[in-house]
Amino acid sequence: MSCVELTHYVKKHRPEGNNNGTKNNDGTVSVTFASPNWEGTMEELAKKVVPTGLTYKIVEDSVIPTDKTFRNAWEYSDGTISVNITKSKNLWKEKIRGARKSKLEALDVDFMKAQETGADTSAIVAKKKELRDFPAQVDSATTTDEIKAVWDTDKLGEK
Repeated sequence: MSCVELTHYVKKHRPEGNNNGTKNNDGTVSVTFASPNWEGTMEELAKKVVPTGLTYKIVEDSVIPTDKTFRNAWEYSDGTISVNITKSKNLWKEKIRGARKSKLEALDVDFMKAQETGADTSAIVAKKKELRDFPAQVDSATTTDEIKAVWDTDKLGEK
């Protein structure tokens, strides 16, 4: 059993690797997990951790998605947590931009060195274009699986 405020969840047991969260002003969902040693009720826990002025609701654990990839795009409405696809796309684009930043910087250095020596820069230009085009590929995705598929580990590194 878990406790939910409009965007704040409290679960009786905290799965490994998850952190406590707080309510976001943009309607997204945050989750707070209790220690397995918690001996109080879910109501007591909610009163302890949910910020003053926010409402909450006790829900079954099954309401909380198991895939946390787009956790910052979760939204709560009518007893259901859903993933906002538009927010998910924006989050993934930012992840791509972060991953490609150092790669583009290295290619910029390679480009300048090639120009200085009069070497062919077309391969470098093509690699830079490919990296720049990754975020736009997210736009056509309609599911979170399609969004996550817009990643090339060989070019962007590990997710």
